[in-house]
Amino acid sequence: MIRKTLFLLLFWTFFVPIGSAQTIQWVVKPKYDTICHLNGCVFKCKTGDRVQLVNAKGRELLTPIADSVTNYSGNRALVLDKIGNRIMIRGIIDELGVLTTLSNELYVNNYSYCSEGLISVVDKSGRAGYIDVVGNIVIPCKYRVARPFIQGWASVEPVKKKQQTQYINNKGDILEIQGFHEGKVIMGSSFNSSGEALVAYYDNDNAVINTSGKVVEKYEKQGDLIPVRTYDFSFDKSGKNSIPNVSPDITFDADYFTFMMGKKIGYKNNNRIVVPPQFSQAERFVNGCAIVCKDEKYGIVKLVDGSFSGEFDGDELNVAEGKQAPTYSYTLVVPDGYPSETLDVKFDVGDGNLQSLKEQDGKYEFTPFLDDNADVCLMKMQVMSDGLLLWADTLRESVSNVSLDISAPEALSEWANEHDELRVRSVLTNNSSSQVTVSGIFYANFAKGSKNKVGKKKSFWGKIPPQGKLEVFADLIVVQKESAKVSVSVKVNQKHNFTNSTIIQLIPFDD
Repeated sequence: MIRKTLFLLLFWTFFVPIGSAQTIQWVVKPKYDTICHLNGCVFKCKTGDRVQLVNAKGRELLTPIADSVTNYSGNRALVLDKIGNRIMIRGIIDELGVLTTLSNELYVNNYSYCSEGLISVVDKSGRAGYIDVVGNIVIPCKYRVARPFIQGWASVEPVKKKQQTQYINNKGDILEIQGFHEGKVIMGSSFNSSGEALVAYYDNDNAVINTSGKVVEKYEKQGDLIPVRTYDFSFDKSGKNSIPNVSPDITFDADYFTFMMGKKIGYKNNNRIVVPPQFSQAERFVNGCAIVCKDEKYGIVKLVDGSFSGEFDGDELNVAEGKQAPTYSYTLVVPDGYPSETLDVKFDVGDGNLQSLKEQDGKYEFTPFLDDNADVCLMKMQVMSDGLLLWADTLRESVSNVSLDISAPEALSEWANEHDELRVRSVLTNNSSSQVTVSGIFYANFAKGSKNKVGKKKSFWGKIPPQGKLEVFADLIVVQKESAKVSVSVKVNQKHNFTNSTIIQLIPFDD
């Protein structure tokens, strides 16, 4: 009689295996209170009241850090410092995050953003003018108001000419307005996208002019109500200002999306997990980088080529023999080029505690922890790098503690009966504390050309109570004398097969 011990194995992977060939690394480790996009490759990072700029490679761009940075407009942003009650322009950032420091002491006004390559600024006396994108003064500061350039012209109000608005080009030349109060304008808007601006002469007349200075439409005063009166920026005929768009111009990476599990956020690509859930907040990837929040601080991660994968491997646990667990191993595949020195590979071997293990010959070996009377042994592993969870895997083994004895088949008589039948028997003994379901089959290896065969009761099925037994039978058809190897194969709980066999002498009835 031989003994076989069965430990039922159920494999369960918590995370979908990473199928896309990418994983992540930190560009900026989480240390900021907030991070937002300035454009697709420059980030504005804030700690308290101070602002730092970081590019997509993680390089900090401002030394020292600034009080504020504007959004991009015309591919330029302004770096600002607060001086008393005024906001001074320290420098100009281009679309790649390169800073040009201003050599002149200039300050912001209501229109300080880049439009058609020029930026409206004011000097320390409060007079307005224009600089170019590298900080050179192009039009001197001699205006009370200097609005942005649109359609090649800007609406300005000279200091020396009160209650008068002029239109100038980028060389400072004045537009001649024709057919409207001898060209005298008290108030005037910037031009809109159609090349039209609204002008007014005191409270009497309003008109629309084009970029050639010609009147294309007049508005008549109705009582004391002037139908259109909007003079900042460009206008439409509903009377609304057309505010310039200074929102970040970014495009999200189409193949990557966030998903949530519990209260944590991760990333998927085509429904396959690229980054396991771990962030409290996470934005979508832009040019391969994404803003995330971990442990209440914000950082930036980037996609890198390659993906992690792995597999648990181990023999069946011999629970019936004192729960002596064999050595298990985990084979981890690390992407080529990923800095292995940053990896921390941890395992929970069944005791609920994660601990770091060292690699040995390409594998991580451990002995599962089996608690007394445990129904399940749950083993987990995870791969961390600088606080990032890159890969996680779980093996759940259900402890059924099934131990089955299978006796070798034996003949119940010396020779076949008058019907040429020789009955054989095997006894199945359930040594465990749980009922098991068994199914099986008898088969025999006869000599080549033999007419003997397995006849009735070839297969069987039954249930065996704890510590119970089940006898199973088969009839061999014996028509000639020979020896045969008779085997019985048993499947327990529809999961695992066990066999036992013996040599039986076959003697027909008439011999």
